[in-house]
Amino acid sequence: MVVTHGDKSQAIIDTAIKQRERLRSGRSQTAAVLTLLGLASVGLLLALVVGSAHANGVPTCNSQPMSQTDVCDVFASNGGGGTFTYQQMLDRESAEDTHWQVIGWVMTVVCLLLIVPVVGNLSPSKPWGQPVTAACPRCGRQTTQERLTTHTIRRGRTTYSYTGKVTLCTPECGYATVRRS
Repeated sequence: MVVTHGDKSQAIIDTAIKQRERLRSGRSQTAAVLTLLGLASVGLLLALVVGSAHANGVPTCNSQPMSQTDVCDVFASNGGGGTFTYQQMLDRESAEDTHWQVIGWVMTVVCLLLIVPVVGNLSPSKPWGQPVTAACPRCGRQTTQERLTTHTIRRGRTTYSYTGKVTLCTPECGYATVRRS
């Protein structure tokens, strides 16, 4: 529900209910784990394929393989140009490969390490918010949770954010309220 004017309380509550349902369904956890595994795969691709692109040991000059007696003239506007021998070109390409391998391995390890806290923080068994000490005004049970929630509306380049502390009871009870923070 998008509210375009007036009180945004119901929009903030609707956002909180959607967040709680997404957490309970496990969709948040699944999406986060799949994203991290995808990024880890990209890291492996960088480390194993892109980082070893010149594994045949023959450097190239202007996309042509070089022989031992060739000299390559490199023209570069960023200061990396000059005349290079076969061995110098081999060293240059090897250094480029090493950078991609390091970036790929770091990306893979970081993504795999992040999976553990993501799985724990987005577990469907974890409660949506912080427990409230007072009983629910509607059903009288100690099942209310509250959390700071932000509802955003984008209009062109402008983003409007409305934030409030939302208190929710169980979906069966349906109690929901928001107070401005």
